[in-house]
Amino acid sequence: MSPILEQGLIILVFTSIIVLIVLAVFAVKVLINASKLAENINKTTDILNNELEPTMLELKQVLTNMNKIEDSADAQVTNVKNVMSKVFNIAGAAANGVKSISGGFFKGLFSAIKLFSKK
Repeated sequence: MSPILEQGLIILVFTSIIVLIVLAVFAVKVLINASKLAENINKTTDILNNELEPTMLELKQVLTNMNKIEDSADAQVTNVKNVMSKVFNIAGAAANGVKSISGGFFKGLFSAIKLFSKK
């Protein structure tokens, strides 16, 4: 083999070894970071599991209270509606009574005025 070819092969071998070492260092660094990421994800999941249950219980309690308030408000609206219906029925009956009384009163008044005006 020629010396130039030997030197080229030696340089190629050393360059390949250096590239493999650099790649191995980066691969180890990536694996270490992936391991840390997995640990952090595991801790975050544990924290969420521990905090999610009390939060869900509080949310359930709030929704139950809101349903009670809504039921109470619905009952009150129904009561007001019934009262207003009774008031308007009474007022309508009173208005009809006043109308019939006033109609008869004015009829009698006009007939009396006609009677006195003819004489």
